[in-house]
Formats: sequence, structure tokens, C-alpha cells
Amino acid sequence: MRGRIFRELSRSAAVAIVRDSPADVIAAADRLRATPADVLFVARCQGIAAHLLALVEREPRPWPDELREGLDRETARIAARGTRLADDLRALGHAASKAGLPLVPLKGSFLRSERYARPTLRPSADIDLLARPDDVPGWGALLRRLGYTVEQVTPRHRIFSHPTRTPVTTDGDHPDHPRPVELHERLAELVLGRRFDITSAYLAQLEHGTVLGDVPALTPGPAALGLHLVLHAGHDMLDRGLRISQLLDLRFVDGSAATVAALRAHLGAVAWAVAALSDRDVPGLLPSTIVRGVADLAPGWWRRRGILSRPGLLQGDPYRLTTVAGELRLTGSPFQVAHRVMAAWHDRVAAHDQARGKRAAGYLATLAAYLGAATRRER
Repeated sequence: MRGRIFRELSRSAAVAIVRDSPADVIAAADRLRATPADVLFVARCQGIAAHLLALVEREPRPWPDELREGLDRETARIAARGTRLADDLRALGHAASKAGLPLVPLKGSFLRSERYARPTLRPSADIDLLARPDDVPGWGALLRRLGYTVEQVTPRHRIFSHPTRTPVTTDGDHPDHPRPVELHERLAELVLGRRFDITSAYLAQLEHGTVLGDVPALTPGPAALGLHLVLHAGHDMLDRGLRISQLLDLRFVDGSAATVAALRAHLGAVAWAVAALSDRDVPGLLPSTIVRGVADLAPGWWRRRGILSRPGLLQGDPYRLTTVAGELRLTGSPFQVAHRVMAAWHDRVAAHDQARGKRAAGYLATLAAYLGAATRRER
């Protein structure tokens, strides 16, 4: 599919979902002469098959059987995967309760059952959990008892996978894809060349509650939820673009004065960037009180232009030169610039040749570690 078709169909689909009307995506498909296969590809990549299926079913205009059947199949796959993710989370929650460990689900792991009308509206690749530093060893032991092993340790999280679950050779949100657990010790992102850490603010606003009906959990208050959703969105929207299924999470950012105050206090220009890009791509996604409440946090013109050049939502070719080069105005140091460009080069290689991608990863590992250490020294 040509990049322009993917970009315009993606943006029109997001607008159609927020407006709860198929008019925008119909107009874009007609204008671009998009085929049913084009629309299905966008739905699969963006994780919005269930959203589009609901719009298609309400529209009296006849839709091609290929499109209806394809959206229905993808929605069924998301439903099956969602059931397995819910079962995993329920098992983790009950085991954690017996072990005296608090369950703190994040992002889609929380929103899928507690905010979305149907789980199919929020596909997920994994289960995200937050653990206080003192609870990390206990969670590690618990996950190992449940058959998980540590797959990767990054500055952001520990990734646990189940060795009996291996990837299947298909795209989309397939129910048989692995369902890893990402254990976060901190809620922090490197955005605009600066590390934003909201862990303390988030933990301070957790409340005792349940998820999935009967699983004890610590759940976020409105301001904490909004703070985390905006930080997470800001990282990806200013990077290579955010998948629409995750972009739509911003609808659950409430427009209260407390949320505005939290965004201003902890995120500053990042909150402005998310509001500006959201309002550009999908007007009405964020409450108007949020957009107005952070309007005066815009950075200087050079960085502002850099922010407004970013993809916002996933555009279809995250490794293209213009996408990578646009980061030069946003990173905090030459070391970060080099690190980001190298990462993009590795991703592009891996996307076309997995063997070369693995070799590239090996070549870059030592240099990336050096650049990371140099960046830390700069700070």
C-alpha cells in the first residue's frame, strides 16, 4: 500500500471513530480509491477493526463483503486474544493477592476492562504492571513460579515471557502470539531530550479497587490516569507515531482542573505537544479544557516547529528519513541524536532482513551503551 493512502486512511479512521460516524473514512476511501484490502490493512495495523466494524454495521450504504468479513475476522481474533489476556491478568491478580503483592495494571491492561465498552476496542500486545521497588523481587519470584522467565531487562522494565508461547507467522492481533508481562519499576520516559518520571505522583493517587470484576488491584485516580496516558502518548507521538488503538486511550483523560494541574506540574511542554498533535490529527480527542489548559506551555519556535513536524499517529513508514531527521530538533544532545538515528537504521534493516538486523544489533550494542553512558554524564 502506498504511504499516502495509509496515512490519510489512518487519520480519517481515527476522526470517524472519535466522531462516531463513518462519514470521514468513507470520504477518504472514495477520494483515494482505496480497496477493501487497503482498509483492512489499516484496521489491522492500527488495531481498530472492532471500531470500524461497529461503524460499518450502522451505515446503510452497502459495503463489500470482503471488508465486512475481514473486519469481523480480525475482531474475532482480538476478542480471543483479549480473553486470554484477561485470564492471564486474573491469574496474576489472584496469585499476587495470596502472596501479599499489590496488583497495579497499567494502560491497556487497566483500560480494556475498566474504561472501554468492549474489550475488542482495545487490543494489547502484553500485560503492563507497576511494582514498587521493594515489590520487584517478590513479583519476579511469583512470575517464575507461574512459569514465566526473564526475556529482557531494560531501563524501563523487565519483560517476562512464557517459554511455551512462541510467535505465529501472521500479522495483526493474533490470539496465539505470546502474551508477555512487562514489569515496570518506574513510570518514566525520555521525551524532548529530558527524562520525565511520574512514578511518585502516580503512586500517590492509587486507590483500592478491583479489575475484571473481582480481582483486587490498586487503580489510578483520574489525574494519575491522565498523567500517565499523556506521558506514554507523548513518547510515541514524538517518536515514530502512536497506534490508533492506543491514541484513543486519550479519550479517558478527564478535563478536570486537577488533571490540568498535574499535566502542568509534571509534563510541561510534553503535555502541550500531545494536545497540539492530537488537536491537529483528531480534533475532539482530548477535552477542550486540557487543550486550553496547557496552551501556554508551548516551547520556543524552533522546538515547536520540530514537534509539529512529528507523526502524531502511526503513519505507515516509521523508518523513513524525514521521520528520523525530524528528531534532530527534539533530542537533548548530539549523543541522543546519534543513538536515535542508529536505532532507526537498525529497525529499518531488521524490517527487511531479520538476519542482518540481528547482526546490526550486535554491532550497535557496544556503541549504544557508550552513548547512553555519555548522555547520563551530560546530565
